Amino acid sequence: MAPVTTKTIVAAALASNAVCAVGKILAYALTGSSALLSEAIHSLVAITHQILLLFGIGQSQRPADARHAFGYARELYFWSFIAAILLFSHGAGVAIYEGIQKLKTPPFLSIAPISYAALGVAIALQVAVAVFLLKDRGVVSALAAPRDPVRAVLGIETLAALAGLLFALGGLIATDVFGLRYGDAMASLGIGFVMAAVAAVLCLRIKSLIVGEAASPALRSRLRGLLHAETGPGNPLAAVHEIRTLHLGPDDLLVAAYVQFKDGQTARSVEETTARLKHSISGYAPEVRHVFIAVQPPDANEFVREDEPEAYEEPEREAVAPELKDGLDVVLSQPHAPVGAPASPKQAQPSRPSTNGNRKTRKKKRRH
Repeated sequence: MAPVTTKTIVAAALASNAVCAVGKILAYALTGSSALLSEAIHSLVAITHQILLLFGIGQSQRPADARHAFGYARELYFWSFIAAILLFSHGAGVAIYEGIQKLKTPPFLSIAPISYAALGVAIALQVAVAVFLLKDRGVVSALAAPRDPVRAVLGIETLAALAGLLFALGGLIATDVFGLRYGDAMASLGIGFVMAAVAAVLCLRIKSLIVGEAASPALRSRLRGLLHAETGPGNPLAAVHEIRTLHLGPDDLLVAAYVQFKDGQTARSVEETTARLKHSISGYAPEVRHVFIAVQPPDANEFVREDEPEAYEEPEREAVAPELKDGLDVVLSQPHAPVGAPASPKQAQPSRPSTNGNRKTRKKKRRH
């Protein structure tokens, strides 16, 4: 079966949530159940979230330009984060507030059969969406290592929606069948806490993607194997120092490899090896869009890692005469002063001998 596109998955989830939202709003208008109100808010939040995801997908597909040389793939991460932190947190706040208010003054509800019908249709639709998502391998892999925020968000949203619907159904049964007036309010609180948990999980995951995540360990191991295949007897590479990867987007990976060539390699050999490595890496992993191969010198000590800054050494001072030492210390203490220029007007003036002693001796001679 051909892989389902991300936009198709988002559109299917959006249509499902739209139908669920209409049924929940109608059921709330007839019963006044706070659990149904919280579920209606949950569906509206999910709809708005999915609209933002569609907008983010469109923005992330813009071509690179002079200002954004690596493209706009991270736009998808940004809009996913905004939707998670604003929409789910606000929806959770409204649901929890509604539940607390109904706990203070629990109303007498008349549960209509349409309430059960609305929840039954919503549960059936969410189960259908969950089955549709689980058939797509991209969603399953995204839930395991969510570097694709759209598929991971849809999977988490579907699970949260099912949990919220079960809370609402439990609240209706507790109120209608067992006569527990607090059941509806407790269900609303449960739905609010589910939405808050979803917001927290999504924010933490997408924050990590915005900061920048490396490729999966399996892909990094395979890339290292491709590079090491060019080492050994008869091959141009002497060593592979390091491989660094960075996800610019779900399907946009940057790879930087630091390698060392053997002595005596010509410029043509270096160019051919570099082109061959880039072709092998891009052919194995189509998501690798940018490959940079840096040639390191033969001396391994000259390879400086990014996380090991070079030590700063203070320049040595030459031995000077004692009478000039004080003045030289003042000049050397200003490392930003231009060479050959005085450090300040006061320091540029030569020291004058004190004349206080000469004046005193002249006065003594005049008295004598």
